Amino acid sequence: MKNKIILFVILSLFLVGTFGLTSASLGTFPPNTCVNIQTNLNTSEVTLGRLDYPNSTKVLGITNMEKDGLTFNYTFCNTSTFGKYIYNYNDTEGNVYVNDFIIGYEFNSSTAILSIFILSLLIGALVFSIKGLFKAQEGAWQIFYTCISYVLLFSTFFLLWLFSKYYLTDIQILTSIFWIIWFILAILFFPFMIAISGYVLKKQLESTLEEDYVKQGYTREEAKDMAKRKK
Repeated sequence: MKNKIILFVILSLFLVGTFGLTSASLGTFPPNTCVNIQTNLNTSEVTLGRLDYPNSTKVLGITNMEKDGLTFNYTFCNTSTFGKYIYNYNDTEGNVYVNDFIIGYEFNSSTAILSIFILSLLIGALVFSIKGLFKAQEGAWQIFYTCISYVLLFSTFFLLWLFSKYYLTDIQILTSIFWIIWFILAILFFPFMIAISGYVLKKQLESTLEEDYVKQGYTREEAKDMAKRKK
């Protein structure tokens, strides 16, 4: 029951971020392509006041837009950074407008199905591995299942981070959360595995010594105390 709840929570978080995606006013464009910033206004001149990268760094200052009748255009090509670009522009009457566009990849149903399928496989394997960990009796198997579980957990958050980075580019908080978790897991892998391996091997040694003392005629409690003192 607990495993089903965990699976449901993770999938729900993934789906909320996926289908809660908000659309940019100008649209979504692939990286490293030019974006035609366009507006229709009944005015003589339109000026771009500011255009910011997704991290709020200013990339473009005051710039005049090209006029074609009532249509004003400006082509922006510095689009290597994923995320939402916000810009403002104003007309000669003093009106100021704010708009945005997203640099990322278009999200579609096939992408969603494939991503959820892979994520489900990873979580299913993780649940199976955790069950194996609790059922394992020997130290070596416990270490093996712990390692596999950790790698699967690491891979799950890595997949979530990649997906949110390329497809949920306007939900920066989600991308940041997945990246932080993945980064922490990457840093702690070797220290965690060394600590767990040492603990499991210590317990296995204590168990072996305890059985030897029992065979020598000591009671189980005496054997347990002696095994702890012996380590």
